[in-house]
Amino acid sequence: MAAGPEPPAFGECSTKTTAPKAVEEALDGVLKQILDSPLGGAPGAVVSVRTKDWRYVKSAGVIDPDTGSRVDCQMPFQIGSNTKMMTAVVLLQLHEEGKLSVDDLLSVHLPEIAARRAHQTAPACAAHIRRFQLHR
Repeated sequence: MAAGPEPPAFGECSTKTTAPKAVEEALDGVLKQILDSPLGGAPGAVVSVRTKDWRYVKSAGVIDPDTGSRVDCQMPFQIGSNTKMMTAVVLLQLHEEGKLSVDDLLSVHLPEIAARRAHQTAPACAAHIRRFQLHR
């Protein structure tokens, strides 16, 4: 009978992990889940978390499954459209806190960006926070 999958080998990073042991173990589990996801997983990943008191930085897996080249913590990654998701979360948090409304005009909060969109006159292009992240 074949043995189960090998646990990921964590890579050494120039920034050392100083997280409490329980936090380190939990984040090791997150890194392992990234690689072992039933939705396809990733061949390799880097997880970096910093607080004012500790940091966790580890890599695992490979950058290229064909060559077996290991992922390291200094390796650049393409993050695609992840910034849109993070921006949406922050905008919705600000909306919940009453600091802005998703129906505010973009020019109220970011006039310099709204000015760049001034040439778009169609009503559908009205620069509201709600529409800010659409691909238009």
